[in-house]
Amino acid sequence: TFTLNSGNFSQIVATLPTFLADDFVINGGTFTRAIGGDGTGSPLQLTDIYGLQGLDTTLSLNAVLISDIDASGTASWNGGEGFDPIGDYSNYYTGTFDGAGHVIDGLTIQRPSQDGVALFGRTSGTSRIEGVGLTGASIEGDGKAGGLVGFNEGTISQSYATGSVTGSTYVGGLVGVNWGAGVISESYATGSVTDDEYVGGLVGLNAGTISQSYATGSATGDTDVGGLVGSNMGDISQSYATGSVTGHFTGGLVGRNAGTISQSYATGSVTGSTYVGGLVGYNNNAGVVSSSYWDGFTTGMGAVGVGFNSGSFTATQVNGNWGSDTAYNASTYTDLDFTNDWFIAEGSSRPMLRAFLDGGNISNLYQLQGMAADLGGTYTLLNDIDASATADSVAQGDLGNYSDIWGGRGFAPVGTSGAEFSGSLDGEGFVIDGLTIARPDQDDVGLFGRIESAASTIENIGLTNVNVEGQGYVGGIAGGAVGNSGNFILSNVFAEGSVTGSANSIGGLVGFLGGASGGNGSIVQSYAAVDVTSAGSKVGGLVGQSDGSIQTSYATGSVEGLQSVGGLVGEMFGSITDSYATGAVNATFDSAGGLVGQVLFGSVSRSWASGAVTATSGFTGGLIGRSSGPVLLTNSYWDSHTTGQLTSSGGGTALNGNWATLVPGDSAYSADNYTGFDFTNTWFIAEGSSRPMLRAHLSGGGEIHNLYDLQGMAADLAGSYTLMTDIDASA
Repeated sequence: TFTLNSGNFSQIVATLPTFLADDFVINGGTFTRAIGGDGTGSPLQLTDIYGLQGLDTTLSLNAVLISDIDASGTASWNGGEGFDPIGDYSNYYTGTFDGAGHVIDGLTIQRPSQDGVALFGRTSGTSRIEGVGLTGASIEGDGKAGGLVGFNEGTISQSYATGSVTGSTYVGGLVGVNWGAGVISESYATGSVTDDEYVGGLVGLNAGTISQSYATGSATGDTDVGGLVGSNMGDISQSYATGSVTGHFTGGLVGRNAGTISQSYATGSVTGSTYVGGLVGYNNNAGVVSSSYWDGFTTGMGAVGVGFNSGSFTATQVNGNWGSDTAYNASTYTDLDFTNDWFIAEGSSRPMLRAFLDGGNISNLYQLQGMAADLGGTYTLLNDIDASATADSVAQGDLGNYSDIWGGRGFAPVGTSGAEFSGSLDGEGFVIDGLTIARPDQDDVGLFGRIESAASTIENIGLTNVNVEGQGYVGGIAGGAVGNSGNFILSNVFAEGSVTGSANSIGGLVGFLGGASGGNGSIVQSYAAVDVTSAGSKVGGLVGQSDGSIQTSYATGSVEGLQSVGGLVGEMFGSITDSYATGAVNATFDSAGGLVGQVLFGSVSRSWASGAVTATSGFTGGLIGRSSGPVLLTNSYWDSHTTGQLTSSGGGTALNGNWATLVPGDSAYSADNYTGFDFTNTWFIAEGSSRPMLRAHLSGGGEIHNLYDLQGMAADLAGSYTLMTDIDASA
């Protein structure tokens, strides 16, 4: 336990000494702990929760976060009351606090009889809070409680809060009360909010200004309950709310309005018995609502946009019910500026705010979706992306809740036929985890719906735990990818998970790969570990239908479709070089091949297949199921034992992978039997123990990042190797 009753505790050094306390209490004096700055000429540079708590003793000082803050220990502070809010009703925080893009995780405050409960209890008109996120917060107060600020009179920008907030009056997910000169912009809250009165997903009571902000959490209370703001006496513009709302004097966006609302919308379900509306519950004679929208279907309010109106109310009902929808088209929102303020994934998402984008930089899921704002942009991932919210969207959609920005269908594919993505994306080696798309009645489905360009490149990116469902032209990375009058290149890309379609051209990585007007689409140094299923034809473990070129790539997932089903490619009118497939292949009709289901025209060289091949009837082959046109097949192989196929259309050489009957001349595990394979530059093998593997998929430099790298030590038996991370060898 650390307790400060009086005096001045100060540690401002470049390397702070270790400081740990299960219980941290400040009853008096000042506490300062930072790696630099003085709070006046330069901000205090905070690196831990103790230095952050100390800011409550120096309320006029400026501060900046230098790193993310672990606040999980606050649950045991102050006899279980947790963190002591910075500033209170008598002593305001007056400085500038810059989160610098960092997050404070696990903050706990349990003070049910105290007003002004939040990270900052009360802020003055001179204060500024920016660039900070609160994740996993648990906050309980009496009145004027919020995630970030209890009572705000200053400026808050580019900040957010997740987690729950509970109180008795004036409670918001981000701010309890935004008053007077208080300004909130480019900020959001996603947590649930519970209160008796004046309850808002973002702000409980607004008498200031809110712009370009949103809330997605539920708001529950007795009276004056809104998805964004409980009671509004100020200005709200270019904002939205998607969370469910329950109470009296209740609206999808605002519960009670005596201010102005413009260019905003609401979609969350609205429940109550007195003065309830899709957008506003009660709009009094001072209230002015204009250029705004509510979803009559998802709010459950139909044509009732306002429960009671004695002011000015001009808003439009939209429909988010798929099949009769209008909520996912820009043309519906005639009063929103889609050039400067908003963007939409046409036909697949609701309007989203450009204010949350960062040019071509992508560091979160919102910015990933933001590629739809500029289909010709050049984009770069700055870190791994957690896309689990798209799975949550689909789970809600399965329950009939279409209120989120994706209409309960998960991520909205970037680019469609007629409005194709023509830019580039460099993943910088990062991964997108949990990307989920459920659009069974849509074509062109994947991270990118359709790419068409003379010079687009998608490179250095991975999808893990991907789950994509569409109709036709469906793939993990792209539904369709076309080089038009030039070359489209997909390089060093992978996907792991599942892809499902109901029509043609379904692939683990790309649904359709091709060219137009003399252009070409190509995939190099990429792989898919994706189980692919379709009721249609042209279904492949890597590519469903390929009219382009595939090099140094592979697929390992199982593949099932109606016709033209292949472990690597379903139907081909192109080329495959130095590639392989190991997944089981099943055609419910015919034309199933371990590598390619059907070749219309093209070439296959230095490639192999080993997955079991079956078909209900018709053509099957260990390497190629059916050749219905000219095919040049050279130095390519299939395993007759594991594929269950003694022949392959177009030729090729059968090898034997049955350990019980191996002989030197046909062993699938010996380099000598793969004539034409370059085992010095392109391939490697653990002689007598593995099949050929591709050097292009090794990290290089002796670094071992994954199981493929670990096996890759066989490529250079004299090499020096270093494990860079834990290795999952469960495969």
